[in-house]
Amino acid sequence: MATQYTIYLVNNGASSKVFWGFLQPPQELAAQSGVFANSSASLEVAPNVGPQVNKFIIPVQYVVGAGASNKAIGLRTQVISDFSQDTELGQGWLANYATAPPNKGPLIEKGENPNEGSKILIASNKFNQEQNEANSWFSNMSFGIQTSSGYMGMTWSPAPNEKRTLSPKLNFYVTTGSFGSNQLADWTDVNSQAASIGLRNFDSRHEVTVTLTGTGEWTVTPGRPTSNLEQGALHTLIQSQLLLAEAHSNLTRLLGSGAMDTATVPSSSSGEQLRVAGAKNQLLTRNP
Repeated sequence: MATQYTIYLVNNGASSKVFWGFLQPPQELAAQSGVFANSSASLEVAPNVGPQVNKFIIPVQYVVGAGASNKAIGLRTQVISDFSQDTELGQGWLANYATAPPNKGPLIEKGENPNEGSKILIASNKFNQEQNEANSWFSNMSFGIQTSSGYMGMTWSPAPNEKRTLSPKLNFYVTTGSFGSNQLADWTDVNSQAASIGLRNFDSRHEVTVTLTGTGEWTVTPGRPTSNLEQGALHTLIQSQLLLAEAHSNLTRLLGSGAMDTATVPSSSSGEQLRVAGAKNQLLTRNP
């Protein structure tokens, strides 16, 4: 079973918000024009609900996709791949696009593997892109992750006979902008006011909490969120430990200064010796 990462979502604002999850692009696609964010992973999160309720569960299972439609690739275009394929690092795939007419969707088959085992290679076949688009038939190619809440990835228009070697990283954005399911978005709109989450933010159980504060800011904290009750119990425990430490410090100081003394007194009943600790010059008695 693939490793799973969990992003818990907490809303400390005054009203419900729709939280969107996006996979950050690999470095090979990050600065390229024509590569758009594409996500269907969203959850409406009510304010101040119980912890561990809302979350994105993300398996480390990458997906490559290919499609074609009568809509050109651009902002707000809805793109859902006609054909998708699970992939692992070190694998390569070839998307075969048809030349129109007639309009026909692509197929994906196993292709040339990348030179490095930490990368994924996606290639396109030789097709007549100019003729297709003249017939209002537009190809698309996608890369991302399928989560329990939907798809997180990116989409672009592939050129004919093109190879892209990608270096995937498990980095994510969580934001609350005005996005649509599988509607292509500009990366600036996604990341300008988003929480950025990387592997360093997850704890040993692969869990992290993303919180939208009452002032509209983001905090990213390793681990699961805690309830108010748990926070109160933790505060009480900390306070009791501080008081215990203070009492121990006071006792140590008294003993060190000689303010405490040990005296030996006889027992009135048997004559046995009792050693007791008390203040200096204090009269110690024991009733028979």
